[in-house]
Amino acid sequence: MTSEFNAGLFSQFEKLEKTYQLLAQISPLNTPHFLQKKINSKLDFYAFSASLMEGKTLLPKIVNKTMVKQLAEHIAICHQHQLIMPDLRWDQFLTDGKKITALVDLDALISGSIELEFVILEYLLTNQQADWFLVEYSKTAMPPKIFKIREKYRTLLSNMNILGCKDHKKWLQQPIIFN
Repeated sequence: MTSEFNAGLFSQFEKLEKTYQLLAQISPLNTPHFLQKKINSKLDFYAFSASLMEGKTLLPKIVNKTMVKQLAEHIAICHQHQLIMPDLRWDQFLTDGKKITALVDLDALISGSIELEFVILEYLLTNQQADWFLVEYSKTAMPPKIFKIREKYRTLLSNMNILGCKDHKKWLQQPIIFN
């Protein structure tokens, strides 16, 4: 993350308060409130965010059309500000079983390539969910074309061990769901 995106733990920590503020302003999803950060040295730092957030951790098996549409709306708005989540997973969201109630994991938001996030989405969404996603996303922005860079970004993400997959060959064989 540091070499590719200048987004190491310390640099992300420095930007954390601004990240929380930006998302609170632009995202249609609820996000935690940032309370405090403290830095004693580059090796000793911590931050607090706290909010009473309704919902349970979102599991992939219960993702529905409404949730996918909420994700698409959130991502389309974030893309207007060049924020992406290289570790985008369903378990970073809370749900009431019908809709997403909050986005709670904000520490890995970085300024990066929109195409990279679409490559990540190919690992998150089913074909049906991708169709729902594109319909909603297209209301705000034009989806990027990723066919020319897909393999390069998949290799990069595999080498970074994003989403915990260690089998490079399996990672590259993920079904293509976006053109």
